[in-house]
Amino acid sequence: METKLSDKIVLITGASSGIGLALTHQMLQEGAQIIALVRSEFPKDDTTIQTAIESQQLRIYRADLSDFT
Repeated sequence: METKLSDKIVLITGASSGIGLALTHQMLQEGAQIIALVRSEFPKDDTTIQTAIESQQLRIYRADLSDFT
């Protein structure tokens, strides 16, 4: 089944909590490939996120942009 965003790549900053996490869930549900820029880990008990990581639909890049050094 093709979904609305199945051919799109989405970059989400702050993807591991709050609004960013909710947006990540929504975009995954719509079939997008997600590049997540995060400072902290995703919840380990979130099966949707863990499945997306395993299938490489969700790729994670850790960065803390509050300290440029």
